[in-house]
Amino acid sequence: LKTMETTAAASSTASETTQQRASSASQTPSVWSMLKQFATRLLVIYAISSLLKSFRQPQNVSKSGTTAPTSTLLSKNIFPNGMEMDITFYVSEYENHVDYARPLWRLESIYYGDWEAGEKQDSVFFYEGKIPCPISVQNNASLYLHVFVTKAGKSADPKAKNYSKRYTIHRWHQLNKYRRKRYQKTQNLLTGKTEASQADVAKAEAATTEIISYWHPNLTINMVYDQSVFSKDSLPVPWSEMLLFDSVSGDYYPIVFFNDYWNLISDYQPLNSSVSTLDLKLTYSPLSLFKWQLYASQTMRNRWLGGLAGGVGELFEENEDDQDSIKIALLETSPYLLALTAVVSILHLVFEFLAFKNDIQFWRERQSLEGLSVRSVLFNVGTSFIVLLYVLDNETNLMVRGSVFINMLIELWKVPKCLDVGLDTTSRLFGVVPKLRFKEKNSYVESSTKEYDMMAFRYLSWLLFPLLGCYTIYSLVYEEHRGWYSWILDRLYGFLITFGFIMMTPQLFINYKLKSVAHLPWRMLTYKFLNTIIDDIFAFVIKMPMLYRISCFRDDVVFVIYLYQRWVYRVDPKRVNEFGISGEDLQKASSSSSSKHRKKMCEAVVYSDFRAEEDVPYKTCLYRFQLSGLELSRERNVENQKKNTKAISIGEDDDEGDMDLSRKPISNPTIVIECISGSKIEDVGVQVLWNGAVLMAEFVLTTPEQFYKKRVLELGCGIGLTAICLATAGACVLATDVNDDCLKLCRKNCDENSHLMRSGGSVEVRRFDWSAPAEVDWSSRLLPVDVIVCADLIYEIDLNETLFSLLQNCVRSNGKKTTIYFCVEKRLIFSASAFGVCSPAYEHFEEWICEMKNEKGWSVRKVELSFVKKFISSQRSELMELWQVEPP
Repeated sequence: LKTMETTAAASSTASETTQQRASSASQTPSVWSMLKQFATRLLVIYAISSLLKSFRQPQNVSKSGTTAPTSTLLSKNIFPNGMEMDITFYVSEYENHVDYARPLWRLESIYYGDWEAGEKQDSVFFYEGKIPCPISVQNNASLYLHVFVTKAGKSADPKAKNYSKRYTIHRWHQLNKYRRKRYQKTQNLLTGKTEASQADVAKAEAATTEIISYWHPNLTINMVYDQSVFSKDSLPVPWSEMLLFDSVSGDYYPIVFFNDYWNLISDYQPLNSSVSTLDLKLTYSPLSLFKWQLYASQTMRNRWLGGLAGGVGELFEENEDDQDSIKIALLETSPYLLALTAVVSILHLVFEFLAFKNDIQFWRERQSLEGLSVRSVLFNVGTSFIVLLYVLDNETNLMVRGSVFINMLIELWKVPKCLDVGLDTTSRLFGVVPKLRFKEKNSYVESSTKEYDMMAFRYLSWLLFPLLGCYTIYSLVYEEHRGWYSWILDRLYGFLITFGFIMMTPQLFINYKLKSVAHLPWRMLTYKFLNTIIDDIFAFVIKMPMLYRISCFRDDVVFVIYLYQRWVYRVDPKRVNEFGISGEDLQKASSSSSSKHRKKMCEAVVYSDFRAEEDVPYKTCLYRFQLSGLELSRERNVENQKKNTKAISIGEDDDEGDMDLSRKPISNPTIVIECISGSKIEDVGVQVLWNGAVLMAEFVLTTPEQFYKKRVLELGCGIGLTAICLATAGACVLATDVNDDCLKLCRKNCDENSHLMRSGGSVEVRRFDWSAPAEVDWSSRLLPVDVIVCADLIYEIDLNETLFSLLQNCVRSNGKKTTIYFCVEKRLIFSASAFGVCSPAYEHFEEWICEMKNEKGWSVRKVELSFVKKFISSQRSELMELWQVEPP
């Protein structure tokens, strides 16, 4: 054996090492391949067992219950139990010729049916020795083992006088095995050099494969001890091939089975001119009929599956390395663990199906993307595409390619669920084919999920790209590859396998920022977590590299974090969510509200959809905005604070015994806004907080000194968020709107938040319809004002004309310089004729801005959104614009 190992090592080249290293990823056994192999074996065994029932019945029974005559000839075993036998073994280069004078091994006085023979009384006998390797075998010829079983005292030589044909069994087996060796031309892509020999390089250039003879020293010879009666005419394969019948009596000979099932492919050694001797270890032992059926089914399985038409057999085809994995698992694993593996294999299939079903159901019914990582979905699409290209480049079987392709189709199916996909008729490929246009859904844009998703991937990119760069540089410098295409696929695939768990971290980050896991498909995740545990069991049972075994536990870490987040962020009425709302606050607000319209309080978050109960026409919802990072000065309005002592924390009394309200700065103050969730279009102003109001409020808080002690006119105040922030900055605000419900809620919201207003800051709420002439005349009495604020007023051209006329009149009538602030959202139009273009109202606004720029003395400036600090936990739309217009 040492000689064989030395010569094999001398014959192997460095290219084999490179090829094995390059294909290690594809050879790693997967859970699916293990399940496929177990299922295939069970089906084959079941088929053989079913066929046996059809011909092992010695008699036919009629309907009346009597034995019916039959014309079928039944065969019995020629060797009765207790018959004394001699077994002789020969080694020959020929399939039909042996040298009877030179037996390799001979067993005498073996009794058929005796299970307790030998020294250990187990009827197992061994031979171990060395045999010469003929020159023909060194040059890819075959070597055979011939086995003769004769009645005791009889000769195996047909020319001998004591030869008995009836009591002689002759079977042979090819000892060497031929395997295809694939040659692939690899080289260092930078230097063009390779460690392979010139001979291997020439073979790789001439042909991709070569047939090589391999040798394994171990072989077991089994004789089946059984006295069953069979019908010769109804024997299926492999019985018809294994059973030999006497031409005179029609009886059958015992089955002699050459069992090399437990010989691992990895233990085979190549044969070449440097191999002069061969190690050979033979084992003889009896075998029961049932065990022989198991071995025979595995021997015939590949032939049966390969013969299936239409390429169906390729679906179940498994390579020899997968077969080795099964054998090692059976040899080295406890029977109890194997039984557990069989049970969990079935559970794995069930859970995989349930996870697939619930994943599809979750995405099909999902209407909002809040809390879900859209970038992870898109990243999974790219990952699936890379894996598909990799398995195609490595020529895996059809089952693997099909499963990867189906997985990629599922990921592609999720894309329209995450993005609005349409055709851009304004931009065409080659002037003919419209381009695809992708737009993020409103439920994703108008939520904080997008911001957290971008933030998570930005942090991940700091880790991912350096790792990928180092990984690719190392591979490019030190490893050999078939070409640039294969190098790119191998590096991307290897990187995804190694750092695949990083793809799950964006969702963990979103859960952390949202302080919630309610948006996740927990039923599907539960099934996948159970499958992960099952994969861990396979990692212990199946032989695999340690790094791959460790990688099986990487998903466990992520799922454990998911479970921890579910425990930490469970439903708790005292916990405040990312918008500062708690269940107890909502209950308190509901009990203390005096609004005649409110009948029920519901928990709300910014830009969420509200669902009214059948008996309630609308709901009143609270928005709580915690202004993170903002500290209000000590100059608060004392009178307002005394009115709202319940809304703030009471401090200690000062030296004079008075409550110390105005002297303590307020850090991270909270603004509470109330609105009505209705269904009427005309009441939309009291239903939501518009993006423009939020952006304008943040701009005021970013530059409070620009509004301190200024008179501010706000047109279209809505429910008062911007007005409250203006008063918080110390401005004297006249908040106007045309909607009575807006004005009521605005007054109430300003009163509820008056404790935040800076000394000198105030809000007066008035009804003002600036489209009516009488109201415009009344507006002249409002002057002079320092600032005019217009948030989300650009949505109709007719109203634009009236608004622009009003502003120009105010500027001309005003006795001081007035600054106008516009907060505008580009509202897009999607129709058959116009896809994704700005609304006419915005285009009209742009025209007016251009006119003002051309007016002498007018100053028009667009405020960069990056300048405006984020104080409110809501998603800032990229379609928002902030303009500052100053007349001469």
